[in-house]
Amino acid sequence: SFVDRMLKLYGDKPVLITEWNMKHGYKNSENTSLWASDLSDVFGLFQTKPTIKAACLYRLLETENERGWPGLIKAGSYEPKEYFYAMYKNWR
Repeated sequence: SFVDRMLKLYGDKPVLITEWNMKHGYKNSENTSLWASDLSDVFGLFQTKPTIKAACLYRLLETENERGWPGLIKAGSYEPKEYFYAMYKNWR
């Protein structure tokens, strides 16, 4: 996999992942359930790799001017944004 090839380059050094590049296939999709599920699958893969020390997730607030990026909570009301809020709560 791409992850394995990338980790091989760094050997035993700790890795921090800041860009997952998971938006392009889903950006204009209404299927946020599938998007959240796929993010969880990738996060699960990251957890099996001992040199991956952190994986950052963008963004906390979903805003309309960003066309509904998968924020964890809604701007203004701070209500959970499903399915991303539930996804994040289930990550360990």
